[in-house]
Amino acid sequence: MKSPAVVTLTLSALLASPAYSACEDAPGPGVDWFECDLRQKDLEGADLSGANLAMSNLNGANLEGADLSGSNLTGAKLVETKLNRARLTDADMRWSDLTGASVRNSNLSRANMANARLGRSSFANSNLQSANLSDAEFTYARLNEANLKAVNLQRATLGDANLSGAQLDSSNLKGANLRGANLFKATLTEANLSGADLSWSNLSSVDLRRADLRGAQLQRTQVKWANLSQANLSGANLSQSVFTATNLSLSSLTGSDLRETVLRWVDLRKSNLSGANLSGADLAANHVVKSTLLKGAVLIDADLSAADLTGVDLREAQLSNAKMKGTALGDAQLEGAVWIDGTSCQSPSLGRCSANAPPGDKPLALGHNDA
Repeated sequence: MKSPAVVTLTLSALLASPAYSACEDAPGPGVDWFECDLRQKDLEGADLSGANLAMSNLNGANLEGADLSGSNLTGAKLVETKLNRARLTDADMRWSDLTGASVRNSNLSRANMANARLGRSSFANSNLQSANLSDAEFTYARLNEANLKAVNLQRATLGDANLSGAQLDSSNLKGANLRGANLFKATLTEANLSGADLSWSNLSSVDLRRADLRGAQLQRTQVKWANLSQANLSGANLSQSVFTATNLSLSSLTGSDLRETVLRWVDLRKSNLSGANLSGADLAANHVVKSTLLKGAVLIDADLSAADLTGVDLREAQLSNAKMKGTALGDAQLEGAVWIDGTSCQSPSLGRCSANAPPGDKPLALGHNDA
């Protein structure tokens, strides 16, 4: 009679045999290749739809043109794997490692890639619409011209990634790290970028209309020929950034940090900068700030030379030491504002700063800096 230990070992061997045999099975829909070693395997054009490839090793494998729709690739190793033109719709790729993988011109719509490692990978021209990429790592990845509409990229790391021409409309990038990323000509209309880090990034020609950028980090960012109309930038940090020929009309910049920021030929019409800090900012020759709400804004040391502030609400604004040579202030509201020389503007102060001066004294002159 066999001892219990022998019986246990025999059963273990019998149970292990089918798993080993499955790794030798021919590729096909629904194949079970769980934890199989498939390194460097040539599976070009294979139909692996619905296959179980969880925890499998596919490093360096050739899966170009393969059908992996609905497959399970959880925790799979796909380092430097070729997945160009592959179909990965609805695939489960959580915790997978695609470092250096080539996934160009592929379809990954609705794929779940949460917590995946995708550094230095290429998803150029691929379709990732409605995919879950939360907490994924895309450092130095190439996502140029990719379809990323309605994608979940919450807390994802996209530092120094190439997203030029990518479509990110209605995507969720809340808390994402896009530091140093290239977003040239990318579209992010109605995207959620609240709390995201976009510092040092390239936002030239980007479309951020109606985007949510509350509390976002955009310091030292280059923004040229961009459209941020109706965007919400409340509480955002835009210090030391350069905005050139950019549309910020109807946007909200309440409480934002614009210290030492350059705003040249920027459209700020009907935008709200209440409580914003523009100390040392350069708005010189900015001729499109009409109907802007700057109530309570900090403009200490700001360069407003030749700016058109006609009709702007500057009530309670801080203008100490601001440069205002040639500034147009027709119909600007200045009640409660602190003027360039430290004088408090009293009511009425419309188009000029009126102080409670003794009879016979003239109101403070506007449109120049006497300092």
